[in-house]
Amino acid sequence: MSKLNPNSLKPKSKNKKEVDAFIQGANSHSTTLNPDEKPSQSFTTPVNAYELDLLRRVSEKNDRSMRKESRRLLVKMLLEEIDK
Repeated sequence: MSKLNPNSLKPKSKNKKEVDAFIQGANSHSTTLNPDEKPSQSFTTPVNAYELDLLRRVSEKNDRSMRKESRRLLVKMLLEEIDK
């Protein structure tokens, strides 16, 4: 026998306008991306010694960390690729 309580599926608000507003908000959800937002996601990219050396040299030249420099270059190149 199912332990699901049928009452748990009913809207918590008895106000139909509130429920409809909630549903409409879910249907019109949009995500805006902010290029200045603090990084909160990551992915791992394997690099070889040559690529790592290039990144290290560019980072030292620009007096930035390798992480910041790689993000800056990645965004720059991706935007250029999109504009092609």
